[in-house]
Formats: sequence, C-alpha cells, structure tokens
Amino acid sequence: MVYQAITTKYLSPTNTKGARIRATSASGISKTVAYDHALDAEGNHLAAARYLVAYLNWPGKWVQGSMGERGYVFVHVSAHAPAEGFTHTDTGFAKEPATRVR
Repeated sequence: MVYQAITTKYLSPTNTKGARIRATSASGISKTVAYDHALDAEGNHLAAARYLVAYLNWPGKWVQGSMGERGYVFVHVSAHAPAEGFTHTDTGFAKEPATRVR
C-alpha cells in the first residue's frame, strides 16, 4: 500500500476561532485541531498529523520534516517494504549524474 504525504499548517486565530493546525493529505482530505498551548509548535503539528492518520486509519511509522514557514510534512515509512528511492551517505557536495536526462 502506498500512503500519501501529510502536510500541516498553522492557522492564525480569528475573531471567532482560536489558533489551529490543519493536517491535509495529498488528496485533499483534512482535519483541523485547536492549538494546544501546553505543546510546542512541533508537538502541535505532530498532534494534528496523528489525528488525521487516525481518521484515515493509516497505521504504521511516520516521520516528520520541517518545511520552514510552510509547516511540516509527514511521510509513512515501513520496515517491511522494499526501499524505493535512495539513501544518501556521501558527505560531500552533490555530483552530477553519470547520465543526463535530455
């Protein structure tokens, strides 16, 4: 099964609603949770993503990454799935690929 990435975004308070965090799947399904001032910013984004994951019933391990001012992104990782993509181990600068795509 391929899971979609989840993004989270801080929503400023309005005249009628307090601060919130919205978690949205790549397909546009979203859930919004109230900002919990007992948590830090990262914890609030994590809580919103967990709420959406529970709603969508997407079990498993998720990892979190920052997108700066745009919020956070969460992706599903599975120890049982074959690795697709790459693992970066070189600590030097990026090198040009051996073959260029034209």
